[in-house]
Amino acid sequence: MTLAFPRTLQLEMIKQRFIELQVAKSRAGKRTTPFLRRLVAGTVDEVARIHYADAYPTKVSVA
Repeated sequence: MTLAFPRTLQLEMIKQRFIELQVAKSRAGKRTTPFLRRLVAGTVDEVARIHYADAYPTKVSVA
């Protein structure tokens, strides 16, 4: 079974130096930058959706 990880492709487009600068900025400010928060949360969410498939809870909005 082959799994596609679009976020992995996005990560390849982000330069390593930019990620290093974000990590340094987070450490200096003692708070994770919004970019890193979104990157990690999005990656974890995507992998969980693939791993758990139908068992992964999704919020259904009621109109």
